[in-house]
This record gives sequence, structure tokens and C-alpha cells, in this order.
Amino acid sequence: MRTITWASQELGEAKAGEAAAYVQDITDRIDFTSLGANFVGRNQGDEAHAGAELSLRLAHERSRRT
Repeated sequence: MRTITWASQELGEAKAGEAAAYVQDITDRIDFTSLGANFVGRNQGDEAHAGAELSLRLAHERSRRT
């Protein structure tokens, strides 16, 4: 699996954001299915998956009133 981080940015003391993308290439994928008490492996061919994720973190400090 290849992961590429596009951006990582501090947005101040209490905030941060990050974006990433990934590509996953699977060759000769094998699925195992149960057959009675045994498992049988079957070749399912090749697969490719791609996706992205985006995250934002916020921190909040509660102030005390006296």
C-alpha cells in the first residue's frame, strides 16, 4: 500500500488539519471460504483500491472562573 500525505498544517495552538491519499494494489488475491470443517482457498484475481482521508483536530481548554 502506498500512502501519500498531501498536507499537514498547524492551524494555531488549538487546531490542526491533515489530508492524505492512498492507493492499494493487490495481485493474486485469495479468498478463503469454509467448506464443512475445512477452508478452501480460491484465487480471486487482482484488485486496486484508492481513497482519501481528511482530519481536523481541535483542542479546547476550559477556563475557570473564580
